[in-house]
Amino acid sequence: MQTEGLPVGGGVVQLTPQHAHAAACTLARAFWSDPVYVHVLPGAGRRQRTMLSLQKVMVDYCMVSGLVYGTADCAGIACWLPPAGGQRRPLRDLQTAGMFLWAFSCLPLRCLARSLQLFGRIDALHNAAMSVPHWYLWALGVEPGMQRRGIGGAIIRPVLDRADQGGLPCYLETANDRNLPFYQRHGFEVGGEHRAHSDGMTIWTMIRPAARRP
Repeated sequence: MQTEGLPVGGGVVQLTPQHAHAAACTLARAFWSDPVYVHVLPGAGRRQRTMLSLQKVMVDYCMVSGLVYGTADCAGIACWLPPAGGQRRPLRDLQTAGMFLWAFSCLPLRCLARSLQLFGRIDALHNAAMSVPHWYLWALGVEPGMQRRGIGGAIIRPVLDRADQGGLPCYLETANDRNLPFYQRHGFEVGGEHRAHSDGMTIWTMIRPAARRP
């Protein structure tokens, strides 16, 4: 699928394991200044050593258990988890937690505790917000130098269309208020604004309602 505004050679495709490293690199750069990762990985050196491993876990897991779309040149990446019957699946969560613990294993215990606390809070918000099957946009990132070119909208479109065809809602969280207008343009509504930590970090939950069937 070729979409106006994408770079040459950047048509939207479903990514495969051969793209996993490049996809993780893109997400690591895209989320470098994200409040969640700044909180759990304070200090540029520590974040530099750990971000790629974390994003590789996310990409690998979504390639097995969900869907990863992106541009053919991996300038933009969208990681989705499929409908899971409402609440998160315990076995899947256990596996995911184990993979992330491995990625965090090189960190001091205080960083590991901080990450578990925050991601636990995010999981709780997710479960409170969604009690029906839904598509979960776990991560969306575009190369910093290639943002505002329509890439993000193009790479989430395949699953948004699939959700509409299936009559299912979509869900995401963001800790960056600058992302809200983008997601609202694509049909997401703010479900709640939540204090995620005593340092003042805010997490917005966003829901794209299920399309009405004729």
